[in-house]
Amino acid sequence: MTHTRGATPFPVSPAVPGPAILCLIAATFLNSTTDAMAKTLVLAGASVPFILWARYMVQLVTVTVIFRAWRNPSCYRTRRWGLHVVRSAMILTAGVFAYLALMHLQLFEFVSIVFTIPIFTMVIGRLALAETVEPRRWFAVALGMLGVLIITRPGSQQINPGHFYALCATLSYCVFTILTRVLTRTERTDTLMFIPAVLLTVVLTPFAPELLRVEGGFWTWFNLGSVGMLGAIAHILTVHAYRQGTASGLAPYFYTQILWVLLYGFVLFGDLPDLWMIVGSGCIVASGIYLAHRDRMAAMPETSVTGG
Repeated sequence: MTHTRGATPFPVSPAVPGPAILCLIAATFLNSTTDAMAKTLVLAGASVPFILWARYMVQLVTVTVIFRAWRNPSCYRTRRWGLHVVRSAMILTAGVFAYLALMHLQLFEFVSIVFTIPIFTMVIGRLALAETVEPRRWFAVALGMLGVLIITRPGSQQINPGHFYALCATLSYCVFTILTRVLTRTERTDTLMFIPAVLLTVVLTPFAPELLRVEGGFWTWFNLGSVGMLGAIAHILTVHAYRQGTASGLAPYFYTQILWVLLYGFVLFGDLPDLWMIVGSGCIVASGIYLAHRDRMAAMPETSVTGG
């Protein structure tokens, strides 16, 4: 086999636009910030449903203002209400389990387990589509699962309900991610953000009276308001990032979140990960980056041709 003049025998990854990288890094910082705020609230005694109500109520106000929903019918115009309802239920389930997990786990430990989302998404998506998975991908999946086992250490005194909650949150978010991919083929960004904010605010409204019993002063109120607003902005930044760059190209930057949770965990809660957490997290991150690399390689066009 010979190569045409100027062609390279190895595939070359297309450059990821700088604005896409900056958007994703900013989104990971904001997501880490909301996780830290949520952990502060649950440790202060606020109920999980109430925190979620505050989050989605503020998110509803935020996206209404950003997208001018009062004069933008596309925010709530859809023919796929069934998928929107299921998707909203999945993000609610993920939120409940995530906040329960934060009551028991360090931020670093929680986020490390959540980093298995790309792994579970790949497995669920491939099985649902009855696609063949190459052995190297299964090896990456096994490496990621090994990382989870290293972090949780089943059978040891280190394992607690928080690990179970974190895995449940991860699986729920995987289904949410897959449904998002399906809906993005026909739905606009404003629709994908506005509808779940409305549905979840309404569903969680029975927990709103807890607002009258909130204690803790300024910072508690600040955290309650910021969780929803920052979460909405992070979502918008993530969408912009993936519209400009590929998921595989951006994957390494997604894992910068681990730096932010290390910082927040130490400054706010005095947490430092032990060696087992660091090793397990490394396995999970390596697995996710390798799967993204395989996706990028599979998506690249052939750069070599046969000829004389």
